[in-house]
Amino acid sequence: MAERPKPGSVPFFLSYFWQIQDRTVWPVYYTNSVNVMTDMNLWLPTEEPAVDYLVFKKIHEELGQVFANDSGIPFGPYEVEHVFWFKGGNPIAGNRPPARDDIPTKVAQVPAAANAPEVMTHLPESYVPPIVSVLPRMACSEPVLSDAAKASGTSMERAFEKSINAAFTVLGYETKLLGQGMAGCRTVKR
Repeated sequence: MAERPKPGSVPFFLSYFWQIQDRTVWPVYYTNSVNVMTDMNLWLPTEEPAVDYLVFKKIHEELGQVFANDSGIPFGPYEVEHVFWFKGGNPIAGNRPPARDDIPTKVAQVPAAANAPEVMTHLPESYVPPIVSVLPRMACSEPVLSDAAKASGTSMERAFEKSINAAFTVLGYETKLLGQGMAGCRTVKR
């Protein structure tokens, strides 16, 4: 039996997909970010989801500007979230910031393959799994991804369906891939 999302999960769920569309504009309404902002007396949610999200977004924008001015590095909502993850603790590594020795001091350069038109200049720092983070590029049918799908022995459509399945699985839904031409993927809240 499918369950409906809890009302408190709606801002996270919506903002997650907004950020997939444009991470330079939309911060994800992560519980960790809310907790850090509340703990630091930067903000107190009002229980009005629309108003709370707009204030949450405004604070991300203001902090991004402060961090950018101080560091000389561009900071958007996505990068501010990473500051909150550092402050609030990495949920995967336990509730602690990484040790000083674990923080890279130099960004590694990744060499490009001889025939690859795309060059990766930084290692990913996202908590979003690559199979999910590639969704916006897949939705735009980027030729490099079509070629990668063919090289992997699948179609772009099937790869997109698998990535959507992974996104819903990450969000806590049980999913079942039905294949193209079927009714899509069925989701059931765990």
